[in-house]
Amino acid sequence: MREIPLNFVRELNFVIHGEARRGKLTIRSLTFSEAKQKWECHWSLDHLYPDAVSFTGDDPLQALTRTLDFAAAFIRGSELDGFKIYWQFEQDNAGLEFPLFRQG
Repeated sequence: MREIPLNFVRELNFVIHGEARRGKLTIRSLTFSEAKQKWECHWSLDHLYPDAVSFTGDDPLQALTRTLDFAAAFIRGSELDGFKIYWQFEQDNAGLEFPLFRQG
């Protein structure tokens, strides 16, 4: 299997420069890159990261968790820059409970 279509979409609320908007976090697919010999997770975030980009991993799960971890950190960083991005209520970090638990 060289491609795993996901098409996970989460509708989000954005407040950018005082303007309320709706948008989506989209996790499109996981694909194996022959050139990199890695799995890639393709994703986008409307209004702030709208062009699909990818993060790699040694297997599909690592690529997915790296992507979700980055997306959570990016959203938190955007909120520090004055934007609001939330799923169900303000300050819920778009429902992304990352970073994952790290021992030690």
